[in-house]
Amino acid sequence: MADPPQIVDPWFFPYSADIERKLSEFGSPGQSELTEDLIDVLRVVARAGVSCYEWSGLKKIIHAQLESMINWLSTTDTTIPQAELGPYKQELHQEIDRFDETPFTIQRLCELITSPSRNYATLKKLMYAIEKCLRGVTLTLPRHDPAVPVVLPQEPVAPSAPPPPEVIAAMFAGAAESTSTDRMDLS
Repeated sequence: MADPPQIVDPWFFPYSADIERKLSEFGSPGQSELTEDLIDVLRVVARAGVSCYEWSGLKKIIHAQLESMINWLSTTDTTIPQAELGPYKQELHQEIDRFDETPFTIQRLCELITSPSRNYATLKKLMYAIEKCLRGVTLTLPRHDPAVPVVLPQEPVAPSAPPPPEVIAAMFAGAAESTSTDRMDLS
């Protein structure tokens, strides 16, 4: 039996085979309890922004923590009617499922679901923040205009020599002679 990880530094959460096993088994029959050590994984991600565990395991505990948090807050907060709460929760879960890899907003997502009342006073505002966190993520690379050909050098290009001193002097000579009429009038 593996020892539980001990958090010495709040920015460092050591890898634990036991936690990895719990993450992989989480959600299977008889393994649906969100234990404190699994929530600690989310807390560390909320502080550090990174995790040493696979997204597939993190996703399962994010789903469970989100569900638990919303259910707990909805008992005292009525800003979202119960009739609308179910479909809205389902949309948030679908947004989480659309990621194949860890989204770069994982830190903010974990902050929101582990400390829900830190920044938001109502469930409605909190759920909007979670939605914004999930929907504002793009995983696409910058697009290149296909009309402009990309030419990559075949050989490494050697750095060019600096210009001779007389060329540098000539470049700056004109700057010293500029007058106020050369500048834009911003008044």
